[in-house]
Amino acid sequence: MQDTDWLVRQNGGRAPVTMQQFTKLVDKLGDPPAPAAGPPARLPPPAAGVPGVGEEETSVPTLAELGFTDPVQTPFRVGVPNRVALRC
Repeated sequence: MQDTDWLVRQNGGRAPVTMQQFTKLVDKLGDPPAPAAGPPARLPPPAAGVPGVGEEETSVPTLAELGFTDPVQTPFRVGVPNRVALRC
């Protein structure tokens, strides 16, 4: 895929308004550059001493830690399969 901003700059600041103009411009400018390399399979660990990367700083609190003692029930989950079955 071509960078559309780059194509417009290469066309003197004018955007091609028809498919024919666009294909002429792309043919004139040639193939797009090769894609960037993909990310590594595993990211390297952060450098030591970087703030905000400790387990206590990045973990998600549980509902109990937030003060909820009973499981939260919403009308969106209660009885939904039954209502769906009635419509079929």
